[in-house]
Amino acid sequence: SSLVRDERTPQATRENAAEIIERQVAMTRTLLADLLDVSRIAEGKLDLKLEPIDLRALVDTVRETTQSVMTRHECALVYELGEEPLPLLGDATRLVQVQVNLIHNAAKYSPQGAPVKVKLGRDQDWAIIEVIDLGIGVPEDQLENIFKPFVQIGESRLQRDGGLGVGLTLVKTLVEKHGGEVTAHSAASGTGSIFRVRLPLIPLAALEQFNQQQTQPADAASSATVKPCRIVVVEDLDDSRQMLCSLLELDGHTVCAAADGESGLELIVRQLPDVALVDIGLPGIDGHEVARGVRESPEACCTTLIALTGYGQQSDIDKALGSGFDSHLTKPIHPDRLSELLSQLPLQAPRHATLT
Repeated sequence: SSLVRDERTPQATRENAAEIIERQVAMTRTLLADLLDVSRIAEGKLDLKLEPIDLRALVDTVRETTQSVMTRHECALVYELGEEPLPLLGDATRLVQVQVNLIHNAAKYSPQGAPVKVKLGRDQDWAIIEVIDLGIGVPEDQLENIFKPFVQIGESRLQRDGGLGVGLTLVKTLVEKHGGEVTAHSAASGTGSIFRVRLPLIPLAALEQFNQQQTQPADAASSATVKPCRIVVVEDLDDSRQMLCSLLELDGHTVCAAADGESGLELIVRQLPDVALVDIGLPGIDGHEVARGVRESPEACCTTLIALTGYGQQSDIDKALGSGFDSHLTKPIHPDRLSELLSQLPLQAPRHATLT
């Protein structure tokens, strides 16, 4: 980072350093997300948002998410898709995560430039995902342990993306939570690996009915104009607070912020914003107490409150709603989900003060 800030650094060097920082931040973010998921699994707090989806519809998202890794390894990601729909009841985000983790694993243990193939197909009442690589393979004595936490193949230390050995553990857990199973196959060392996921299909009519039900709300939402909001952000982590405020301001919202519960509650009551985004884990009084204080205020009681937390179990959501929050967002916050929530707000401009 000092290279980027130093005025003596040539522009080309700055750009290269910035790219390195971005890659390292992305890798760190992925590792932290995986560790959080492993923690949620251990505590039984990993929930799924199940909806009818066509497994083939996730291909573009998977390609986009894995592009940087495949480019770094100079690997080609090759998809083989059947023409037949693959309807299943699944959490789209988590099913993307399953494929991304398997593809990352394949690229990590493959020779530079080797292709990684993903096959999507059907086996009677099961959707099949196969991720095939030409890498070092999995020794026979490690096949039964490959999905256990923190297990890595012996040569992983030689790989640039060694990771923590939790990616395949997440794959196994997520697949099993969808009622499926995952297996690994490797003929011999140096001959590559095949990871095979089986997921139960649902009748195609169920998917078609769900899509018909979603069409009208989606059209209505797309035609709506997102109005600028006056927002208070209450977040104790400086970097998170600054990034969230910057993101909101880029979308045209007026934002002010506080770093703890007491000052956050005071700011909301004084400024009367349209929306308050409040972290639950705050120093002093926590987010639940802030929400209760806002609801007890005659002036600020109608402010829309959105809880921000790293926990997304139904009990966490219920507790937030019971404290007075209108909505709940699990960290890391997806900008599209936040924009969707803000676009649905019934703004009541006459009762609000101007944020300063």
